[in-house]
Amino acid sequence: VHPHNNAFAVLFTVAHGASVLLNVGFGRAGWCRAAILHLNGAAGEGPRTIRPMFSPFRRKPVTAMTTGLLLVLALLSATGPFATDLYLPSFPAMTDELEASATAGQLTLTAFLLGMGAGQLVFGPLSDRYGRFRPLFLGSAGFVVASAVCALAPNLAVLVAGRLLQGLCASAGVVIA
Repeated sequence: VHPHNNAFAVLFTVAHGASVLLNVGFGRAGWCRAAILHLNGAAGEGPRTIRPMFSPFRRKPVTAMTTGLLLVLALLSATGPFATDLYLPSFPAMTDELEASATAGQLTLTAFLLGMGAGQLVFGPLSDRYGRFRPLFLGSAGFVVASAVCALAPNLAVLVAGRLLQGLCASAGVVIA
């Protein structure tokens, strides 16, 4: 490794005893430069020198973490736990209002946790494929809609479906943020 220009050289052995000396370095602007410095041919061939080849690959810039961004990411990560912890004390009133048994009321928590687990399997690959913003926005918007469905649920079946959707969408903030 060269200490001044962040370069390093790697010696590769390729087929039939041939070897390649590859020099890779990063310039001040972040450009990645790869140059084949020396190529030894197979047995019976002499060494050959090849002109350097430059690659246009650029390293991604680093974004500074601001206080506002940190706060938004923390709130997005906390939506799932808040959605469980804040409604647990209302279980008795919820089952009375919806005229359901206590066991059926606990099904809403089970549905939320199942949605939270399944959503991590959905939003993780989506964020790899489409970036972070789109799946996070989709999950946040879906969480708001699912919360409205839960608040206006006329019966337990709609509440369970809303809680399942709410858990699915809440996992976007946990996985991506």
